[in-house]
Amino acid sequence: MAAAAAFFSARRTLRAGVVASAAGTTILAGLRTGFAALAATAALGIAALVFGLALGSAALAFAGAALGFGLAGLLRLVSVSVRSFLCQRRVNIP
Repeated sequence: MAAAAAFFSARRTLRAGVVASAAGTTILAGLRTGFAALAATAALGIAALVFGLALGSAALAFAGAALGFGLAGLLRLVSVSVRSFLCQRRVNIP
């Protein structure tokens, strides 16, 4: 009788161990999935940040180029205006 009780007790313990092991495996799988999702989200966030910085840098470069061309055009306009003014005064410009 004691042997049968020990057998059933061992069987219940084994069954509880299997259930606990399955639950532990499920929890670990969930944690792995959660960490993978977190890593993917972080990677996407970093990629978006780098992309945004690249776009910002490109916009700054474009604005700088436009400013440079605008200043060059303004200097050319001033140069032509001064040359025209001096030519009207009959100043010889080499």
